[in-house]
Amino acid sequence: MKKTFNIILFTFLLTSPIYAQPSFSPEQAVREFHKRFEPLFLQENTTFNMEVEEEGYGLAWVWRTKNNSWVFISRDAFSEKFPFPTKDALYGILCHEIAHLRSPYFQVYDVFGPDLPIASEPESDYFSTYSCLREVFAKTPEDWSVNARFLEREKLKKEYEFLLDACEGDKVCVRSALSAYQGLQNARFYRLSSGRADQSQEISFLTPADAADSLDYKSRPSDQCRLDTLLAGSLRRSRPSCWHP
Repeated sequence: MKKTFNIILFTFLLTSPIYAQPSFSPEQAVREFHKRFEPLFLQENTTFNMEVEEEGYGLAWVWRTKNNSWVFISRDAFSEKFPFPTKDALYGILCHEIAHLRSPYFQVYDVFGPDLPIASEPESDYFSTYSCLREVFAKTPEDWSVNARFLEREKLKKEYEFLLDACEGDKVCVRSALSAYQGLQNARFYRLSSGRADQSQEISFLTPADAADSLDYKSRPSDQCRLDTLLAGSLRRSRPSCWHP
């Protein structure tokens, strides 16, 4: 009964005029994000900066020195051409970058130097939903900035229904996973449209990647393995076997 009610409520949100055409200021969302996380860096005597760039290395990237950390966001990340031009998708992308700077596990040392490690790609995915997005949505009003043109598709409904069961009704868990899903799908779209990927393989919470033979935290996992990792973090479960067997 509870699940049926949740699905009916979700369908209402998708078809409601209030949510059908989501509108938000990306720059304002970035400022809000910066304000939320700056105190964590200041506690460690580190200056935290967020800057919007006209172009760069991708949708978002990080930089750090001994006493300064940056998250750079390409203006491309605000494109209305994305499958999910929503605030939640932007938060999914930003939390991945925050996780590079905040997670103390599975770090790599060959980016900024041996004294300035950052979390590896799969660990940043895991930490983004395990901690960052949960922190954001636990203190954010239930404003589901979704886009009905995409989320009302039957395929996306199945993803949502799966998350309702997996998260056992935990709304923060569901929203964190969906936010990360949207951010990952936007990143995939960006790579394909900019010629940085040769093919597009469908990904789904329902089709986990195969287990790896050995631990590999330094390579960038497949998109399906990344989605598995984002889900594991949302559920507060162990890191997935596709990179952490």
